[in-house]
Amino acid sequence: MFKSKYSAHNRKGVINGFSDGKFQPHTEITRQQAALMVARALNLDTNNRPSPSQTDLSKSMAGYKQISAVIDEGLFDEFISSSKFDPYKKLTRGEMAAIISKGFNLKANTSSTKLTDVSSFWGREYVLALENNGITLGYSDKTFRPDTSLTRAHFSIFMARAMEESFQ
Repeated sequence: MFKSKYSAHNRKGVINGFSDGKFQPHTEITRQQAALMVARALNLDTNNRPSPSQTDLSKSMAGYKQISAVIDEGLFDEFISSSKFDPYKKLTRGEMAAIISKGFNLKANTSSTKLTDVSSFWGREYVLALENNGITLGYSDKTFRPDTSLTRAHFSIFMARAMEESFQ
């Protein structure tokens, strides 16, 4: 069973498990799951949001209101299309960097990075913002691996660091 030192965020209702009560920390996180967590963490108002234009979203799906809110806030703009959200697609580390940087208004305070694989990455500024704000150090080989998917545990850790400075 996964024991998180970030249980205070769970008490806030940001991170929930599956219907069987398990968190499944090693499962890769989907865009839908990330949208739910971010909407909760930012306490986004989900009422009176415009219906998204993405055809793969329906009002009957779990998290529709939260997904609508994060789309309306522009948190997923750089990597979703005008016609598809791809709710079950695995979220990448680069997409996570964009979501968290934008959601928590993190800015890069320098243009230099110790990370060797983000110089031509579309979300370089977002990765820099995470690095500059102590939310990521990257891997020991000085890479960030922006196109790699991440687990629910890793996403939760990045969220916790963005929400609580003492976790950085």
